[in-house]
Amino acid sequence: MQLIEPPGEVFDLVQMDFAGPLPQSINGNRYVIALTDYLSKYVISKAVPNDSTQTAAEFLIDITLEFGPPHQLQTDRGSHFTSAIFEAVANRLGCVHTVSTPYHPQSQGVIERFNAIFKQQLSKYTNEHYDDWDVYLNTIVSSYNSSIHQITQFPPFQIFHKRKPISIFDPIKKQVTIPRVNDYWNHFLRFEKVYMDQVKKNIRQQQQYSKRRYDRHRPNIQFIIGQKVFIIKPGMHPAFRELYEGPYTIIKQLGPQTFDVLDVHDNMKRVHSSQMKPFLERE
Repeated sequence: MQLIEPPGEVFDLVQMDFAGPLPQSINGNRYVIALTDYLSKYVISKAVPNDSTQTAAEFLIDITLEFGPPHQLQTDRGSHFTSAIFEAVANRLGCVHTVSTPYHPQSQGVIERFNAIFKQQLSKYTNEHYDDWDVYLNTIVSSYNSSIHQITQFPPFQIFHKRKPISIFDPIKKQVTIPRVNDYWNHFLRFEKVYMDQVKKNIRQQQQYSKRRYDRHRPNIQFIIGQKVFIIKPGMHPAFRELYEGPYTIIKQLGPQTFDVLDVHDNMKRVHSSQMKPFLERE
């Protein structure tokens, strides 16, 4: 399992994905598109009627107009993200667009975790017809962003906006103190360095813990160019994960765990090592 070094700042690395289709709401929405900042875990989301390229591009434009462009945008290989139109929009906005390894959701882990939490929370709010789910979307996202995150140990809102979230249930301040600008700025810089260093430390510790768990259950198999392998059939339900196809031949290694493989018809696929197992020819 590869570890991703925590980014230096918010919006250095973000992940974007669609969740759905969900039951059509009264407002005509069937999907949620969400962007998650990798460092802060802060989520920006919107209920949308479809998962088209245009919807994804417009969402990215809206985010850029409000927060500025993210430096690196990571998505899966869905056609709405790999189309020429989306690529052109991302490039024009100044985003470096990268895609995750096929069939390997760990590389989209941050956004995948939010999608799972969102769907779980949604079931507590929506009515029996499930047609009002989009009414509660902002409430769920706001609660998520304002709660202490398990990995960073800080609310995503605080890391992203550089201030603590204010709840409608907090007591109203009777007096507002306005410090001198220089005093406030110096205090802000000291405070930011302390908690940002702690956030990155917490992320690294969680990554090491996850890596140990992953490696404990992952046999240490070394693959080489020219080797024949089976790969997991794409789109299979986890209950049927033992179904493989192949054999394929490894033709190129792109990274420590990513390979290009070729089938007998010269069709190429890019796969992660966790989706491969050695092909043993019978003598």
